Amino acid sequence: MKKISLLLLFTCVLSAAFAQQAKGDKIINLNASYARYGSLGGSFNATFQLGKFVTRSLEIGYQGSLFLSTSISQLTPSGYMTFNVITESGKFVPYLGASAGYTLQTVTIKTTETTTNFNFGAKAGVRTYFSENGFYDVGLNYLSSGDIDIILLNFGLGYIFRKKVATP
Repeated sequence: MKKISLLLLFTCVLSAAFAQQAKGDKIINLNASYARYGSLGGSFNATFQLGKFVTRSLEIGYQGSLFLSTSISQLTPSGYMTFNVITESGKFVPYLGASAGYTLQTVTIKTTETTTNFNFGAKAGVRTYFSENGFYDVGLNYLSSGDIDIILLNFGLGYIFRKKVATP
């Protein structure tokens, strides 16, 4: 019984150490997904995010997404903002976010057409911390870009670079 109590206490202390992001911390995240564009086929998608926590819960940054399929290629650089809901355990952090930017899109069906459009998006998901700084990211993203609306289920990995605290 004593071993179980110590193990439970250790688990609670370890869980409390997760997801304790602070103002000034930097974050990097890489997500991958697959989307289907109706009759245009499927697409592999990769998103890279680099951001900074301006408060403990609010993160802003840059993201770039690349969509590749047999008939569509799309590059979407944009800015993003994410609100993180800090939970009591700290191991799971739900989030909501938005993005806006530009899309460079090439569509090839019978001819090749390249366009540039404004894009905007929304996202929701959860980060699950497997260490103090590393996390898994699972989320649902919506992206509207010109004539194409995309819903993505993303899976990714991320890392938080802690702001160094000066010691006296």
